[in-house]
Amino acid sequence: SFGFRASIAKVESFDGGLTWQNKEVIIKGDDFVDPGERVSGAGQPNAIQIGDYLHIYYIDWASRNKTSHPDQLYLARVKIENGTINSSLEFYTEEGFSEKEENLKTVIPAPTNIENSSYSALPSISYNEYLEKYLCVFETNVGFCFTTSIDGINWETTEFFARFPQSQAERSYGNVWFSYPTLVSDDNYDNDHVTGQFGTLYYSKGEWSKKSHNLVARSFNIIKD
Repeated sequence: SFGFRASIAKVESFDGGLTWQNKEVIIKGDDFVDPGERVSGAGQPNAIQIGDYLHIYYIDWASRNKTSHPDQLYLARVKIENGTINSSLEFYTEEGFSEKEENLKTVIPAPTNIENSSYSALPSISYNEYLEKYLCVFETNVGFCFTTSIDGINWETTEFFARFPQSQAERSYGNVWFSYPTLVSDDNYDNDHVTGQFGTLYYSKGEWSKKSHNLVARSFNIIKD
């Protein structure tokens, strides 16, 4: 809403995170414009290792200059060899994986089975040992959703698990908004890359009029069909 242009960069640390170097922009988005025109570019990354690849899930904001698609989630990957990234980034496209950041294919689209969902954003992805699948929770215009995948590329039909009191588009005085969903199984795993049947859903809660938000935590319990 403020006309920024986002991009995703990679930095590396060789001393346990004390210092960082080799900053490099790696994802620009397929339809970015100069800052001030509208929101464009790529952002909100979430990365997880799947097999020999680091998968990077992110939102791409189309400026409607070259392409016209909903703001939704896309995928890039890079091969990891001996714990190091030595290869070029590949983007998931309509023709498969390509080094060119164009003709992108959404990996988790704005859900068409949920009315007024409008967009998909802010992915939190983990391997869920209880489901024995990759699990993604993410934000839409009307609530938090989830989907699962065997390989991290082909995702199942999106399901709805938390409805907002009003859509994110309704920005008026007194309206409460929620964002940034993240699943963590705090007691059993060291980070959010692996989750189990139980854990905590962290997210933010705030009022549009105050332009601030605070961290909220709610426990979750996954029940198989």
